[in-house]
Amino acid sequence: MNDISRPLRALIVDDEAHAKMIMRALLQRVDPQVEIIGEASNLMDAVDLIQTHSPDIVFMDIEMPGHSGLDIRKYLGSPVQFALVFVTAYDQYAIQAMRISAIDYLLKPLDVNELQECMVRIRARLDLDFDQDIRLKLLEDNRKSNSPVKIAIQTLTETHYLNLEDLMYLEADGMYSVFRLADQKIVASKPIKVYEAMLPKNFFRIHRSYLVNLDFVRQYSSSDSASVVLKNGMELPLARNRREEFLEANQHRDRL
Repeated sequence: MNDISRPLRALIVDDEAHAKMIMRALLQRVDPQVEIIGEASNLMDAVDLIQTHSPDIVFMDIEMPGHSGLDIRKYLGSPVQFALVFVTAYDQYAIQAMRISAIDYLLKPLDVNELQECMVRIRARLDLDFDQDIRLKLLEDNRKSNSPVKIAIQTLTETHYLNLEDLMYLEADGMYSVFRLADQKIVASKPIKVYEAMLPKNFFRIHRSYLVNLDFVRQYSSSDSASVVLKNGMELPLARNRREEFLEANQHRDRL
């Protein structure tokens, strides 16, 4: 069993002194067991401190002079074996890439409740193999493209890493989501609306129970009970109030 109350050693990386002060104060407020073992104002100094002190958690600002905090894996020279939390001002594309890669992040200005929830997540998996280095590699792959290309899917027992081009559709199952591939299905431990918000635009919500990859759509049936037929012959219902937007999205994809 994890000792979720044990002291944790944290490093704060931010080029703004005021931002570091706020992070220190909020951390002491939400988790007094966290010890701040160092601070850095740029990525290269942070790398030196990480290699010297081996922290449990690193709170890493993204927008810093010289190097982006997102490049930490490139300069560290060894696998990331600590909990990493990116801190950033609002940037929709960066946030989408982090969410789909299952990377922890906090938005500026910092919110005490969001920080507390973040610490609860981190403590719950402290002694588990949560593949931080793999997820950072996934983030790097997603950042290289104009749109995410891979996703990390957490089930009740493990994490799967999928190429989005292999994902045909998602099916809602209460508070779970079923990922459907040609020869596999994976039950994820989050509702479908969570994935709808993070997946790229070629994934379309055709029905309250289905989110489909438009690249797998073969045809559309416009009968009274409209449906979408996939390339493998699977037929899925198309909600009446989604028909017009679906046709527009599908036509836009065909023009690309």
